[in-house]
Parts: sequence; structure tokens; C-alpha cells
Amino acid sequence: MFDTKADSFAQELDIEGILEPEPTNAHDPNAVILRVHGYVIGYVAQQFASSIKSQIGSGIKVGCKLLWNRDPEASMISVVITSVEN
Repeated sequence: MFDTKADSFAQELDIEGILEPEPTNAHDPNAVILRVHGYVIGYVAQQFASSIKSQIGSGIKVGCKLLWNRDPEASMISVVITSVEN
């Protein structure tokens, strides 16, 4: 489940999620969210949201790699889409 690097605080987790449009978003009507187990994990970067939204319809399952750094001095979370289910 977790891949902890011995020499760092980095961790990885492979997860499945759903990319779905969020047309009611007050800041960006083209917003696209990533949901995992019903929870919003984050948003597609605004510069890519419109393009992604046009490709996913009402939603699409994706494989993801959740990466984070547990170091309190440099906390960071990233999500990388690794696969798309047709």
C-alpha cells in the first residue's frame, strides 16, 4: 500500500478516482475535480480544465498515484493520473 523511502519522508499510494466536471464552481465553470471514495482530492489545474472537461463527459474513472511528503518543513501533495478507463 505505502512505499516509504528510507532516506526521505516521501510516500506513494496507488488509487482509483473519478474525474468529473463541476459546472457550479463559482471560480471556474470549467472546473474538473478528482474524487476518491466520494471525497474531493483536488482540482485539475485551471489551464487544463476546459480541455479535460470536453474529453470526460459527465465523469471518467482514472488510476492515480498519490504522492506526498510528510516532512512538516516541506509538506506537499501531488496526484499523477496514471491510467484512464474507457
